[in-house]
Amino acid sequence: EFYYEDLVGLPVFNTDGENVGTVLALDNFGASDLIEIKTTSGKTFMLPFKDDYVPTVEGDKVIIQNYESLL
Repeated sequence: EFYYEDLVGLPVFNTDGENVGTVLALDNFGASDLIEIKTTSGKTFMLPFKDDYVPTVEGDKVIIQNYESLL
């Protein structure tokens, strides 16, 4: 278990183990929880914080998938 604020600053990897970036924030604007990620190239994007996109949160990293179309 974890608090959302514990995830801020953690590295983000895809399911192939490639470093995607860093967690900037977790927000909820009314519809669902969103995770905001800053990529290694400096872009930012948001993903729904659901198993379809964020299947794993480990103690020291976040794993994402199905995000490529959002970049």
